[in-house]
Amino acid sequence: MKFFLLQSCSLPWILGFLTIFTKPIPYETPLINCVKAIDGDSIIFSQKPSERGVKYEGRLLFIDAPEYLQMNRDKTIPIGVLGTQNLSQACERNINGKDFWRAEIRGKDKYQRKLVLIQKSENGRNWKSLNHELLRKGLGELYSFSAYESFDELRRYKLAQKYAKFFHKGFFKTKWVSPYKYRKAKF
Repeated sequence: MKFFLLQSCSLPWILGFLTIFTKPIPYETPLINCVKAIDGDSIIFSQKPSERGVKYEGRLLFIDAPEYLQMNRDKTIPIGVLGTQNLSQACERNINGKDFWRAEIRGKDKYQRKLVLIQKSENGRNWKSLNHELLRKGLGELYSFSAYESFDELRRYKLAQKYAKFFHKGFFKTKWVSPYKYRKAKF
């Protein structure tokens, strides 16, 4: 079976832009506590209520956010700091008990960080993907080396990034270097 995209049909694109909710994570997935945001796509978290005191470093799946010290091309906006602040605010909501978080852990990266897909909720129902939300806000770009479980999952995250680019959300308001290219140039 071949997949193809009809360029002239705008309804799927409109529906894709309006998509906020993603495939829910199974209910057996443990709740987590965010300890702190390291940068725009990495956090330190602990599972609750088991394993109190044990902390893990996690990398958000599907997102490549700017490095902490990364600036836009004009060197006027510290986009790395802004991305970290946004994730820190989301962490604060979790720490203060305003949001519940649960994580699906899908392996480890080359730095032995857990690869996590985080869902958040204000009331324990209506879970939304934090990873998807950050892409939709334009606070990073789609990480091209992620392993997607399905074509549908890949499509949802691609549409979130296209939405951010089309409506000039977050870092797409300015010109910036891809975090991948930035790391290659710096290191």
